[in-house]
Amino acid sequence: KSAKLVHGGLRYLQNGKIGLVKEGLRERNYLLKNFPHLVKPQQFLFPVYSSFSVLKLHIGMWLYKTLSYDKEISIYSFLNKQKTIEKFPAINQENLKGSFLFYDAVTNDARLCNEIVSTAQQNDATAFNYCEFFSVEDKKDFFLIHCIDKIENKSVLFSAKYIINATGHWTDETLKKLNFENQKIVAPSKGIHLVFSKEKFPANEAILFSSYANDGRSMYAVPWENNSVVIGTTDTEKIDSLDEVNAEEIDIQYVLKSIQCFAPSLNISEKDILSSFAGLRPLLRDDSPSKDRARDYKCTWTGERIITIAGGKLTSFHAMAKTALNKLEEKLLPELTATPSLKSEQDKPFTPPSVNSSFIEKINLQYGNQAELIFKIISENQANKEFVHDEITAAEIIYFIRYQNCCHLDDMLTRRLSLSYVLKKFADKKSIVDKIASIMAREMQWTEKETISEISQYL
Repeated sequence: KSAKLVHGGLRYLQNGKIGLVKEGLRERNYLLKNFPHLVKPQQFLFPVYSSFSVLKLHIGMWLYKTLSYDKEISIYSFLNKQKTIEKFPAINQENLKGSFLFYDAVTNDARLCNEIVSTAQQNDATAFNYCEFFSVEDKKDFFLIHCIDKIENKSVLFSAKYIINATGHWTDETLKKLNFENQKIVAPSKGIHLVFSKEKFPANEAILFSSYANDGRSMYAVPWENNSVVIGTTDTEKIDSLDEVNAEEIDIQYVLKSIQCFAPSLNISEKDILSSFAGLRPLLRDDSPSKDRARDYKCTWTGERIITIAGGKLTSFHAMAKTALNKLEEKLLPELTATPSLKSEQDKPFTPPSVNSSFIEKINLQYGNQAELIFKIISENQANKEFVHDEITAAEIIYFIRYQNCCHLDDMLTRRLSLSYVLKKFADKKSIVDKIASIMAREMQWTEKETISEISQYL
């Protein structure tokens, strides 16, 4: 769970992280080009409240533009106070000097991750979902990897000559299971986000603003799916559990107070929150406070046949993967052959008869070349094109089951359809959940008992 942003990291420029920002911008543009249905340009409004900040950000924006590989979305402009207020009338006007408009990108993080896995499978990779790594045996020439299949609740064995440990904030825990007890590479920090309806927080652009505490943290308000706005984030260094991470009351109040200071006329309170979520940043361990640490990453050999890659952020996943594979390739040359760059091709998909053009356009925009699979599901049964809720069809639910490794109702509603974030605002939310569960039950051949269990676990 992330801030839903794909970005170069504007704030890291003040720490002199030129190379990191340059790579982030390159990766942002790569994702915009290759996954346009999931990664979309987003205009940002950055209000400023001092003359020094205006000068500082002029320099920062110029450098951000200069470092970008895509000049089409690297443009920026300065708005005076009046034009800033016109953009966002609810803004706190005291000492407001104006604002900067610039571009980065926004994504559906869960769907992007799942599509990367799906695309890898199409390129002959083998991937498993709901499969927990338990332990490993080193057999000298290969590793025997013990896992647990969480769907069928059974043990599974895999063998591999090499292991790449790319487990994010679980990096150190994974190293323990790989028999490297004393490795301390990451120091995760927690960030939470609150979700509001766009009616309550009427932002057309993403907005950056300072926290109420003036502690150096920036807040983001990002227009997102289902007519919602995601606002965060916090920074908590002490983590009790890596597996159970929640938005606690102190976190929620921190974000709420920041919103209230920035946009007091909106009168936003706790009752306006549709949902909240928390995630962990896999920050590299060092002596500085987590809020001051940039999203650097490092890739090292851990022993002779294990590579560990840690740190980074969502935007840099592709560069991180290439770094790890290049390190492996150095050892295996000429044994390895080059693999093509991972991307989602935008071919013109197959479209069945009896589907109107506006629906075809909608599906193509949301699913890219994967749209063909949805149209084929509709061809199997025309009832699959009927809307289950709002603009969600049965065909899309079936697609996520067959092609995106979705096996649970919670997974469907949260990580595929993004409905969990906004379900609170619908009066018929139980009916929505029941309809989606019934489609999943039919496709996955759940018993009545299994269906009831999935619904009760979700609700």
